[in-house]
Amino acid sequence: MRIFSTRDLLVAFLWAGAAVAAVALSDSLLLRTALCAPMVFFISGHTVLRAIGVWTTSASQHLVYAVGASLAAGIAGGFALNAAGFLTPLGWALWFWAVTAAAAGGGTPSPPTPPKPPRPAPSPGGRRPGGPRRG
Repeated sequence: MRIFSTRDLLVAFLWAGAAVAAVALSDSLLLRTALCAPMVFFISGHTVLRAIGVWTTSASQHLVYAVGASLAAGIAGGFALNAAGFLTPLGWALWFWAVTAAAAGGGTPSPPTPPKPPRPAPSPGGRRPGGPRRG
C-alpha cells in the first residue's frame, strides 16, 4: 500500500496530542479508551512504518504490520517507563505521543527505492544464455 501524502502523519500527530490531553485533563474512561486504543494498536505503528520506509502491497498487510509495530513500541515503552518510574496512564500517553511525533516527523512521502527494472527480453534465436539450443 503506497501513501504519497503526509496528511495521515499530521492526523496521527494531532490524534496523539488529543490522547495526551484526554488522559491529562479527563477522567472519562470512554473518552480515554476512544482516543488511546487506536494509538496503542494502530496509529503509532502506522507512523513508525512510514518513518522507516516499509511499503506494503495491500491494506491488510499494512494493518498487520502496523499492529505489530504498535505492540513492539508498547513493549519498548513498558521497559522505558518502568526504568523511569513513570508507569502511569499519563506516562503511557506521553510515550505513544513521543513515538508518534518522532515517527511522523520522519515519515517518507514517497517510496525510498526505485521500482525494479523490467525483466530482460529473450535473446535472439530463442537461446537462453548457458542453456541448450532449441530446435
